[in-house]
Amino acid sequence: MKVSGLLAVKIPVQEYEYSSRWFKKILDYSRVFGDFFYESEYSTEKLTFVLSPQGGLPVILSQQLYSRVPEYDRPTLASLGVLAFKVRTEDIKKAYLRLKAAKEPFVEKLANTYFEKPCFWVADNDANLYQVIEDNGPEGIYGVIINVDDIHQAIDFFSALGFEEHHSSHGYFADLEPMGFGRSMKARRVILRCEEKHALSQYTGLTEIDLVQVIDNQRRKVFAKYTLYFAASQTHKRPEAFTPQYRVIDNDHLLAVYSPIDYKIAKIRVIEVRILKFKDFVEIDLTKYTNEPLSGRKLSVLLNNVVEKLD
Repeated sequence: MKVSGLLAVKIPVQEYEYSSRWFKKILDYSRVFGDFFYESEYSTEKLTFVLSPQGGLPVILSQQLYSRVPEYDRPTLASLGVLAFKVRTEDIKKAYLRLKAAKEPFVEKLANTYFEKPCFWVADNDANLYQVIEDNGPEGIYGVIINVDDIHQAIDFFSALGFEEHHSSHGYFADLEPMGFGRSMKARRVILRCEEKHALSQYTGLTEIDLVQVIDNQRRKVFAKYTLYFAASQTHKRPEAFTPQYRVIDNDHLLAVYSPIDYKIAKIRVIEVRILKFKDFVEIDLTKYTNEPLSGRKLSVLLNNVVEKLD
């Protein structure tokens, strides 16, 4: 089994119609690939796959139907877990001025990251935070910021999922202020990047895990709101130490196997997408692209010309 970076993220929302419009307007996630319903003993969950024609990680909007939907506060460094998503853009000043002119709420002023790259923050009505960063590569969501209690254990965990240390630093980080990082605070920060290729890597781009450990004596609870999906291939060769059982997803849009991984800080799923289905139009067998990723241009053409027919 080979694990090679982030593949998608699942984000709970209260109102699908509002959230889909927000993702289209703010982050250019304008293509609805498809949706299906998951029935459990206590609720019905509607899962909708939303994509950007520019690339980036697919987003799965999760809306609970016929059950009590939990209320979430805006994520802060007072909690452990996935707290924010990182969004790549090529022209940050253009994106920033467009949102300011539209008077979108919580558009934080332009600042610089620890890499001296310009960034700003946006938030939606469901208390989800997004750090928009100017960088090269497919635009869209490409990483997550995770607050951890033991950064060395976290590095070991994500290293087993194909990530390698790209940057390490210690001190004060101005770009984290919207998550409650004060001037008197110190933290350890490690950026992990996955250089491994998978079938959809030319579309998703290079993915990143941004680990933060605040240095103080505060006890923090786990903020378990999001689910992270990691791309896998050759799952029939899974190592002996990998004990979770694989489950099958087979619907009108994809054929895949996935398995949960035990990690207290975040909901983690390893998934091998084997076939992408565009209903009666075409099927793409992704098992043929284990060595050479599927052309990003080819997939973009399919998404732009076919996905609209799925509505």
